[in-house]
Amino acid sequence: MDSISKYPKNPVAHHNLGTAYSRLGRLDENIDQLLIVERLAPGYPDLHTNLAIAYRKKRWYDRALSESARAIEVDPDNPVVYSNLGIIYKGVGAD
Repeated sequence: MDSISKYPKNPVAHHNLGTAYSRLGRLDENIDQLLIVERLAPGYPDLHTNLAIAYRKKRWYDRALSESARAIEVDPDNPVVYSNLGIIYKGVGAD
């Protein structure tokens, strides 16, 4: 949190904090931080992939699919995107 207070416009600091929240299972805070990253640096690497994963974990499948599509546009060779898509579609079928 100290780096956020020192550098509130630094997308890396917000991304790192979001990652920490994700690891703690605090998905709402994770998403909040990733949305800040999106405002600060829309082309930030893995932003849309990480948002898709967070939305999937919350079972917000429409949002997860939308972010996955954006992730594919940015980085069509990222295997994590496709792996996550498979998990999303599995979740959609289970619900």
